[in-house]
This record gives sequence, C-alpha cells and structure tokens, in this order.
Amino acid sequence: MAIKFSDITGGGIPFGNNAARPASPGIGKLYSNGEEKRLELYTSTGWQNIISETPGIVSISPTFGSIGSVTLQITGTNFTTGAIASVIGSNDIEIQATSTTINSIVSATASFTGLSYLNDPFDVKVTNTSNLFGLLPNSLNLNQSPVWQTASGSLGTFAEQVTITLSAFSATDPESSTITYTLTSGSALPSGITLNSSTGVISGTLPDISTDTTYTFIVNASDGVNSVPRSFSITSTYTIPVDYLVVGGGGAGAFSTPGVSGTANTGGGGGGYGGVGGSGVVILRYADTYSAAIATTGSPTYTTSGGYRVYTFTSSGSITF
Repeated sequence: MAIKFSDITGGGIPFGNNAARPASPGIGKLYSNGEEKRLELYTSTGWQNIISETPGIVSISPTFGSIGSVTLQITGTNFTTGAIASVIGSNDIEIQATSTTINSIVSATASFTGLSYLNDPFDVKVTNTSNLFGLLPNSLNLNQSPVWQTASGSLGTFAEQVTITLSAFSATDPESSTITYTLTSGSALPSGITLNSSTGVISGTLPDISTDTTYTFIVNASDGVNSVPRSFSITSTYTIPVDYLVVGGGGAGAFSTPGVSGTANTGGGGGGYGGVGGSGVVILRYADTYSAAIATTGSPTYTTSGGYRVYTFTSSGSITF
C-alpha cells in the first residue's frame, strides 16, 4: 500500500499543502504536509505536528533584572501552549517561573521571584509539554539595588543668599563601585544650587527670597541598572532688612552691623551725644511684617514715618530684632 498519494479519496496517507488538508478528518487522521514539510496528526485542537518540535530561545528582555522579582519577555521558536519557563543558576538549581504565559509560537512572558544575584548568570529555559526544551545559557544577570546611607529629610537651614556646600550623598552597592546621583523627573533644587552627579555634593548660593522657604526634592541613587529614590529638603530663612542709627545718651550707643539681625543699645551713664542720663534715640527701618519679632527694654516710645520707626528712650535700653 502506498503511504501517500495525491487523491485523498484513495488509500494510504493523503498529502498536499495546507489548503489541501482534508476538510472533515476524524481524530487520529494523518496528513503529509509538503508545504510545512512535516507529518501531521488531526487532534481535537486541529492539525498538529506528529513529531513534537523542540523550542528554541533567541533572546530575553531584560538581560539584567532587579533582585526580588523579574519579568522576562522571551523570544524564540516553537513555543506551545502549556510550556513552562525556568532559570538555572550557577549553583545548578533550576527555579520554575511563578507564571508563564505563551503569547504565540515565538513569544512568552515569564515572572520569577526569590532569585539571588549570588547565583547569576542564569540560563533561561522553556520546556514544552512534550518535555522538549530550549535553553539560552548565561543570559540573565541580577543586580542588587543601591542602598542609601544618607538619611532622608532635612539637609539643614540656611540664611538666604549664602553660599553652601553640603556633604556628599552616600549610597552603596556591593556589585557596583560607581553610583550616580540625579534629581528625579519634576524635582528641582533652589535656583543657584547644583547637584554633582558623581560626588553627590550639593553646592551653590541660595536665592534671594521674601519669606522663609523650604525646598523639597527627590534624588535617585543609580548603579546604572537600578535606581532608588530618596526625598530631601533644604530650608532657607528670610533675613530682615534693617537700617538703623543709634543716638545714645550717656555712653554712646553700641550697635551691630547694619542689615544683619542683632541688638541696638542706648548707652547708660555719663554725657554723650545730645542726651543726658542714659536717654537716647534709635532710628530703625525694617520690614513691617517682622514687627512682632522686635523686643525692647527700657520702655521706649516710637513714631512711624516713611518706613522708619523712631524709638525714644528716657533711660538706657535696647531693641533686639
């Protein structure tokens, strides 16, 4: 008996191309497919290769995964429904994926958990239900994420318009000697302040402000594969603009540097400029919104005119701002 023939109504195994397959074959019917170059068997799911084909793996993505969990996109050939992905570590232990999804004959998605970078590189394996498998050796590496050494939160409080240099950020990674520091998308430092991506040093001159301001930003520590964000802040305080003149009674009044917060004192004791017995005058100009921050001794009285306050002391006293 012939094992193949062109007339499918005769005996033997019918043959032809895909279009010539029998229209209503019974389960178990054989067909010699010249187009596919294989012998096929009709099953409840349609025509199948009677000889199981070995799957192959062409590539995976990513080739570097994060410790803890990793999802791989596997590209290859002859993946069949029900195939299972696994990885084999350098310790020769095979770990099956927690889930394997066969997207098509050439594509699969597999998720893994609990893998250790100590056992990389990993071979990636796909096993069909026929137990035939494909293997891509030494194709998956795991990378431990950087570990921050610098605590999150405030980096300090500074007066406006001062130049600062803050200690470098610090993060470590046992697999990488190079950590880079960058601001996350949308985060910003105060104008005039920069972050050195290599050293992690923050430096520059704080801007001119009109009220106390806290700047919050997020920095990524990256080893080139994984990035770990951490939130920090810098507070800049508004400096009260103050001009003053002390006309002291008794000993001449002492005062601190103009424009910097401090204490103005009228003198006490013997004669001095245009005053007697410790009386004196302090002429003070400052931001009115900070009037509550001024403390006095000696119970002075004052008048306000043109942005100035004129304090009059009948005895020695002081103004602290």
